Amino acid sequence: MMRLSAIVIVLLTGRLVFGQQLCPAGEVALVLEIFTDAYGYETYWDIAAADGTVYAARPYNTYANRTRYRENLCVPAQTCLRFTIRDYFGDGIDPPGYYLLLTNGDTLAQGGNFTHAQTTHIFCQAGEVCPLALSVMEGAHVAPKRNTWYTFVPETSGMYRISTCEQTNCNTTIWVYDRCEGIPIVADNRGTIAYNDNADRCAPQSELSLYLQAGEPIFIRIGDQEKDCNHAIPWTLTFDGEVQGCTYRNACNFNPLATIRIAPAYLRGIQHAQPDQICASEKIPCGFRCAWIRCTPQMPA
Repeated sequence: MMRLSAIVIVLLTGRLVFGQQLCPAGEVALVLEIFTDAYGYETYWDIAAADGTVYAARPYNTYANRTRYRENLCVPAQTCLRFTIRDYFGDGIDPPGYYLLLTNGDTLAQGGNFTHAQTTHIFCQAGEVCPLALSVMEGAHVAPKRNTWYTFVPETSGMYRISTCEQTNCNTTIWVYDRCEGIPIVADNRGTIAYNDNADRCAPQSELSLYLQAGEPIFIRIGDQEKDCNHAIPWTLTFDGEVQGCTYRNACNFNPLATIRIAPAYLRGIQHAQPDQICASEKIPCGFRCAWIRCTPQMPA
């Protein structure tokens, strides 16, 4: 749990250099130094784990203006932690103000030029958090533990399938995001662009399909529900093919995702040879009688 020494307050006369305090076995010592600006009360921060456990924090309206503080902290060793410093007004810490987070004399985080918040992950291994996501290609993979993060950049636009079906016996979940910044790390689908828990064909495992644009990275989190998976989680990433459909932009059934032209193009407001024929129900409705012309490579895209 959190251990905080008394806050050391220093006026504007130079910088303090203190030794770090000794921490109990299984914990590591940190030193946080903050030099506030003219609105010191706006600065607040916390150090938390991925599961939301807060190990150290100072709330809004803790600090005085233009004052230097130095705090000794003890946090769990070998634990991936997130240090987030915030400014209530949204203009960071004005110079010459700053913040500095150290361990054993090594700098873990520093700065002051931010808006509402700035986050640094400390003591984290590759794959433990979104900014340190492991890069993957199509194929079979194994998440070594729950909530392992991956990043994938498709080479071809089309439909992709991410699945844990028939590869494990625990209750898996798949989350897909389009970014790391500002997303809530929760059990449900908030912040995702695709999500599945309990696929129809293989519950309680998961599977989802989504369209991906070539060159646009995504971030994949492979995990579980209620800590049901106490072992590695095998999963696969498969390219199911490019989207097929009509690519003629003026057609009723134009598919903006299609890259393979196979469907006929239904044109708006043209009488078909067979009276009263309306666009087929499986096409995008036109509301007009339609004639059809085939989409060919010669047709304008």
